[in-house]
Amino acid sequence: MGLLTPLDIRQKELKKGFRGYDERQVDKFLDEVADSMEQMLQENEQLKKRIADCEGRHEQYQELEQAIKDTMVMAQKNAQELRENTDKEIKVIMQGAYQRSEKIIQDAEEEGKEKIAAAESQVEEIMETYRQMQKQAQVFKAKFKTFLETQLELIHEDEVRQQPSEILDGELNEDKQVG
Repeated sequence: MGLLTPLDIRQKELKKGFRGYDERQVDKFLDEVADSMEQMLQENEQLKKRIADCEGRHEQYQELEQAIKDTMVMAQKNAQELRENTDKEIKVIMQGAYQRSEKIIQDAEEEGKEKIAAAESQVEEIMETYRQMQKQAQVFKAKFKTFLETQLELIHEDEVRQQPSEILDGELNEDKQVG
């Protein structure tokens, strides 16, 4: 037999026996038992609903907890990936910057060498021009000296030529004065 319901208790007919219990007292007691049972069943039903509600909320909390755990794991994973990607990007940026700086240094060194070579070439050209000008100045001095010496010789020869005639002219003048 299954669980009794309050209705089962109320509708239960007990056989009357000789010298049995007082029928009114039995009916009253059965009504009280039925009322109590009905109240317990209602409370039981309410408790079942509360348990079901709590189980539902517990399940939601477990799902929420799992979602939070999954989110935390995902956040940690994303943070780790972000750190790794950032580290990689920093390395790439640093390598690029290092390569660019090396290229700049190399270009500057090459440009410096080219400018030094050009300056040395200009200095060599200027020195060569200076040496040629010195040679030309020496040649000019030698020619000018030769020219001056020639002119001096000519002047000297002219003076020498004029002296005998002056001497003769002077003697003639003396003779004329004496005479």
